[in-house]
Amino acid sequence: MRALMLALLVSAALAGPALAQGTAQGTAKPAPKPSETKAARSPLAGVAFPIQPYPLEASEMYGEFIGKAAKDNGRRCQGLEVYGWEFKKGDQSRLSEIVDTTMNAVEKSGYKLTQVKAPSLESPNSVPIVGDKAKKRLMMVWAPVADAVMLLICDASAAAKK
Repeated sequence: MRALMLALLVSAALAGPALAQGTAQGTAKPAPKPSETKAARSPLAGVAFPIQPYPLEASEMYGEFIGKAAKDNGRRCQGLEVYGWEFKKGDQSRLSEIVDTTMNAVEKSGYKLTQVKAPSLESPNSVPIVGDKAKKRLMMVWAPVADAVMLLICDASAAAKK
């Protein structure tokens, strides 16, 4: 039930920007180019994807982006995975299905999910989530991009350096 509520909140938060052209700043960003093969699971999270995404290159830009969310929450990122799902522009039901099934799979694998604040993220449409499981903490950020949605994941088990 908790995963469903969190997934619904994430879907609602992503709905507007995913249906609009461009980003919160009003400038259109092209979706990153996916590889031709899809990812079956996230090695960092140890979770299989019910709807398989395209693995995207874990660039320095993405690392800095999710690193800000982690720092805002007293953590730092180690390791980075970036995934992307494409859908028909304006297809809110597909976006909801992607987010809902993914977040349910993460929670079913034992993570306690909490949506957190990350004021330093440039895009207010991004949704940062912390997943805690035993001694492991993941930082996840859902980020809408025109006709796609990206999920950035890092291991945020380490405390931020002061």
